[in-house]
Amino acid sequence: FLFLLVITACGEHECSYSEDWKSDANYHWHVCECGEKEGNAEHTWDAGTIKVEPTENAEGEKTYTCTVCKYQKQYN
Repeated sequence: FLFLLVITACGEHECSYSEDWKSDANYHWHVCECGEKEGNAEHTWDAGTIKVEPTENAEGEKTYTCTVCKYQKQYN
């Protein structure tokens, strides 16, 4: 038999998660001082805002903002 023992950093204290969001290109979450993540979820994108109108000679640019954490991504 193989047993796996997992001990989390939060075994020593009650986690207190920051109100600030951490994020990457796909997800956002809150973090405890011990590094434990809470609330990991995919971004929820708004309809987007046109930053640069496209022309015959150049692509436009549109920015999308997560309605939860305010992370932004841009598309040409």
